[in-house]
Amino acid sequence: MFLRKTSRFKDGKVHDYWSVAENSRTGRRVVQRQLLDLGEIDEDRQNAWLNAISELDSLWLMDHGRRDGPL
Repeated sequence: MFLRKTSRFKDGKVHDYWSVAENSRTGRRVVQRQLLDLGEIDEDRQNAWLNAISELDSLWLMDHGRRDGPL
């Protein structure tokens, strides 16, 4: 998972919109899928989301990296 920024020119200025996305493989292609739309967020909230995504990724790796349980 990662944060993706989309910029838009509106009302004479640039607006940055953020979303949480992930890469997923469909056949031979890799596509990006939007999971959550965050809208316009400030730098503090951006850093908080980056930390949360990092934690979720590490939890997922720990859960799927173990071979001691049933598949």
